[in-house]
Formats: sequence, structure tokens, C-alpha cells
Amino acid sequence: MRPATAKAGPVFDAMTVALPPGVPVHLENNVNCAALAELHEGAARGRTTFGYLRIGVGIGLGIVVGGHVLRGANGAAGELARLPYPWDDAVQPRREALEEYVGARSLLRRAAAAWQDTDGPRPGSADRLFALARQGHQTAAELVGRHAADVGRLAAAVAAVLDPGLIVLGAARARTRSSCRVCGPSWGG
Repeated sequence: MRPATAKAGPVFDAMTVALPPGVPVHLENNVNCAALAELHEGAARGRTTFGYLRIGVGIGLGIVVGGHVLRGANGAAGELARLPYPWDDAVQPRREALEEYVGARSLLRRAAAAWQDTDGPRPGSADRLFALARQGHQTAAELVGRHAADVGRLAAAVAAVLDPGLIVLGAARARTRSSCRVCGPSWGG
């Protein structure tokens, strides 16, 4: 099955040419792979239906139904990055702008805009921003709190559409449960 995303197409094509005829090629995206890992070894073990919502540089949703990844008619189920955003009558939505708004790069852009000289050195990574928020840094905590609310709204939208019973939140790299404490007491801290 040829992947739905244009960037994966050339990899798929190269693999099918390099392998002997008749060898099946299955190319899966990182979020679906992470969802499968959660199904077999992680927070969703023992569940057959759930969503894996990944927030990092990009955003995506791995959807597992009946113990299998739901890929959709064209292999693009869960491609949240493709959603137009913002959802505001006063602003023209842009395709794939939701990822731009919720992803880590935009979080760091908001930090750069909000950071004052009195805040100390500006964090150069989301990890550093989250660490400062955990330490009680006011500007960092406000930024992370807003980000957490945005992620929560996205998770609520996923829950409303899919009714998965469980949404596992993931990030670009593994974090400890203590990282969630900065988001509020109900985030597993």
C-alpha cells in the first residue's frame, strides 16, 4: 500500500524497487508505530481501542481500533497536522496550520516573544522551557500552561470524534511522569 503522505512516497518507491518482486512493503509513520508500542508495551496495554496523540515538532494521532491501527481509506487517518486552523470566523484558516500552532516550534516562538530580560536566559528547547516551568519560573509556567490547555482542547476534540476510551499523550522524546505535573494535578502527576 502506497503511503498517503507525499514525503513517504519516495521511500516507499525506493524500497519496492530494491526488493525482489512479490516482497510486501509496508511503510508506517512514527506515530502509528508509537501507538503500536503503547498497545503492546505501554499505557494502552490491555486496551483494544485508543488514540495515541503525539505532540512534538509535529503533531499526529495514531488510532487503534480492535487492536489494529486504523489507517483510513487513503492511509491518512490521524494526520491532525493536515487540519486547517484557526477556527475563527474573523481569520481565514490555513491548511496544516494546526501543527504550526500546537507544535514545539510555535511554543518556542511564543516563549521568545513573551520572554523578558528579567526572565533570565531564554530557553532554547521545549525541554528547557518545561524544566523552568517545573521550577516555578512564572513566564515559563504561563507558557506551558497555555500549551497544556491547547493540547487538552485537541485531546477533547479527538475524544469527541473517536470516543476512544483512552488517549495516550506522547511527545518527541520520552518524559517522566513528573513532566506532566506542570500541566496540572489531573495530568498524572
